[in-house]
Amino acid sequence: MRYALIVSLLFLATGICFAQEPQVVPIPSRPLPERRSRDVPLLPRARRDVYVSEYQPTKSEKKLLAPAPEDLQTFAEFIHLPDSGLFRIFPAGPWRVVSVDQLESKLTPEFIHFASRYSFTKTKHGQSLQGYVDPGLGWAEIKFEADMLTAGFTRSSVGLFVGLGDVPLQTITETTPGVTAIADFPGPRDYLEERNYVLACRQGFELKGFVYRSSLPATVNNTYVLRSITNKRADILVALRIVRADENGSLTLLWKKLKVNPKPSWKRKT
Repeated sequence: MRYALIVSLLFLATGICFAQEPQVVPIPSRPLPERRSRDVPLLPRARRDVYVSEYQPTKSEKKLLAPAPEDLQTFAEFIHLPDSGLFRIFPAGPWRVVSVDQLESKLTPEFIHFASRYSFTKTKHGQSLQGYVDPGLGWAEIKFEADMLTAGFTRSSVGLFVGLGDVPLQTITETTPGVTAIADFPGPRDYLEERNYVLACRQGFELKGFVYRSSLPATVNNTYVLRSITNKRADILVALRIVRADENGSLTLLWKKLKVNPKPSWKRKT
């Protein structure tokens, strides 16, 4: 299963046909949210490191990010387990463009950018970047935008979701059908493999009845598993479930880590 996934990724990325491998069914393309300059700054390689200051939400914004009291009560036992949690995430909006809804709700573009990303490694919103760094990098592993959950959106990262449907989060393990395929496959060895994996994950494919893609529709009461591999940062396997969708557009997600792999490292393009 592990080898079949690797072959599937490379098949989609390169168009090479491998004999006697399981059939790979590409998913009908659905445009991913457009990458904005905030996510991938168009800076020369030598000038990528700039001073980045992580957004600090106000007290009122922190209240918006807090899960509903009833959800905290319902899942109290679960979120007290190690490597688990409950958080709220807001949909991303156009960077530096203020909508009427944002004016009415007093939500700034900076807050929306911050609140639409979350890191399971750092257990906090935003990119978790501070100081003189490459602003295209970051620790965030999931983004909510255009009714989609997206992974692998930072530079030098590969992200892949699989949707499991309406199944209890508590029952999900590394060996759950559909999860095994992405639990142990190795990350890229260099920037060329990274590029091939990223292209294949964006296109998406179906393998043994499960859909794998770097971006999947966000559906309430659905459970997903995410594999996120970020160069020199983290390699994690996370199960998550959308337990609430609010009128303000936010989602509440319950999650638990299934596996933490050694920190990956591959050669970046120079």
